[in-house]
Amino acid sequence: MSLFASEETVKIYFDDQGNLVETETSNWFEVRKELSQELYDIFRNEMAPKGKMRYVGANPVIEIESTEAPGFPYGFLAKVIKNWSESVPVTIANLKKVSKKILEQLWEKLLEMYELNKSNMLLEEFKEEENEEIS
Repeated sequence: MSLFASEETVKIYFDDQGNLVETETSNWFEVRKELSQELYDIFRNEMAPKGKMRYVGANPVIEIESTEAPGFPYGFLAKVIKNWSESVPVTIANLKKVSKKILEQLWEKLLEMYELNKSNMLLEEFKEEENEEIS
């Protein structure tokens, strides 16, 4: 075992209808098997909304302007996708051309695979900002 995140990759397959499948097909994305801290930080930065958190009782309430909500994390995807079945390189511009259905399923699979819980990550981000303001 190494202290460094693995450079190993796994393939995620889609059928001709754009459904995520377990069997090998001609439509695939090859992604990093695990995240490094650097990639996790990129994920957090792309997904963190710019807004304010306040508490109602003991419950946090996040207020986000709709113009400041995070978009789809193309930059993060471009870094974790090492290869794909298309003949063009994996770039942000090319990722934007991928079917919405496929990208959404790929995204959900990656969140599960990397154990990224968006709601916990968002709360963690706001708590860090709150602590910085207090210091």
